Amino acid sequence: MSGWKSMPLKRWVRINPDVLPEDYDPAAEIEYVDIGSVDQVRGIEAAVKMYFSDAPSRARRLVRDGDTIVSTVRTYLKAVAPIRRPPPNLVVSTGFAVLRPKSDADPGFLGWLAQSEEFVQNIVAHSVGVSYPAINPPSLGALRVRFPSIGAQRAIAEFLDRESARIDELIAKKERLIELLEERRLSTIDSAVDGRILGLPQNPVNNRWYPDLPSDWHVIRVKYMCSRIVDGVHHTPEYVDEGVPFVTVKNLTEGDSICFDDLKYITPEDQIEFSRRTHVEKGDVLITKDGTLGVPRVVETDRVFNIFVSVALLKPIRKKIDSYFLRFALESKRVAEQFAAKRLGSGLQHLHLEEIGDVQIPLPPRDVQVRAVRCLRDALSKVAELRAAVRVQTDRLLEYRTALISAAVTGQIDVRTYRQEPEAVLEESV
Repeated sequence: MSGWKSMPLKRWVRINPDVLPEDYDPAAEIEYVDIGSVDQVRGIEAAVKMYFSDAPSRARRLVRDGDTIVSTVRTYLKAVAPIRRPPPNLVVSTGFAVLRPKSDADPGFLGWLAQSEEFVQNIVAHSVGVSYPAINPPSLGALRVRFPSIGAQRAIAEFLDRESARIDELIAKKERLIELLEERRLSTIDSAVDGRILGLPQNPVNNRWYPDLPSDWHVIRVKYMCSRIVDGVHHTPEYVDEGVPFVTVKNLTEGDSICFDDLKYITPEDQIEFSRRTHVEKGDVLITKDGTLGVPRVVETDRVFNIFVSVALLKPIRKKIDSYFLRFALESKRVAEQFAAKRLGSGLQHLHLEEIGDVQIPLPPRDVQVRAVRCLRDALSKVAELRAAVRVQTDRLLEYRTALISAAVTGQIDVRTYRQEPEAVLEESV
């Protein structure tokens, strides 16, 4: 490519030019950015304000407008972000390399180059270590990169600023649509829990959470429709490579059912001991009580497994309540409001077993519960199909954005003559 030069990165940038000294004023306030707060697409998502005396020892790298930060530890996270108009006290972790462009490198082009898949993969390929891969500044500076003339760099940066903003706006619309579909899903669940999904007439009820219900429905606390409510093992067991699955919050929150991928395992001997407390059976209901709160799932397998303390086990009295009706009632917005009311002012991200047991839900006749669940499943399947389609479109827009960045910063397209697709065509194409 005419006018493009391939040279080591250090030829174009200064690496980590400013570092806070050890005797920096401990009373000074900084805004600190760690690797977990940076995304390859969204950039810096959060900065934490703190006094320097309270900051971790890795809070040392000063940045300024025009810099680009690139993660040099856990490089697979792809934590890359251009720095634009930062506060004067912005400090990033030593897990980042701060790239400051020299006079013949445009800050905008550098930012886009660092976000390109080729650049990130080059860093990953030259990282050392398996569980904690990292690259040191000299190795980073030695990586060869291609830069065009300063005028071409600016033209590419302006093109990508404009085009990425257009694509990001489309992605934001898709993400908003997903939020609306989630609201629709929860509203549909509520309509099943209070009988509206069956078209049953509503009558006033003297209850704070359920002001209207069908005439033969009653509001009951969860503890009166379960034979047992107990949480899982209260200590971290010894994990083994093969054994009995041990389910945590993560396994309940990564899908619409209990996920048995990426499991931890305990020994059969531990399982015998733990099952005295938590004997999980098909038809039981599990609900998360720590971290991501109040996510219920029905046990749909005869597979033997056990649960950690962050998960509670509910054993429904089958003659009184259908397991799936209980699951969806616990997932409803009105139960979420009850949980929130109990935590109001406490700031705790934790549910007590007593709080779960004291939650109020409607209890219709059991045959009506089954009918409501059947109607609800049909309605939710349609919502799920729409959400899946929107997620596919979002993923394709992200892929298009990634491909466009790579093509522009490597000179595969001429940004001066590149035909920009109208928004309607671009949205339809994905």
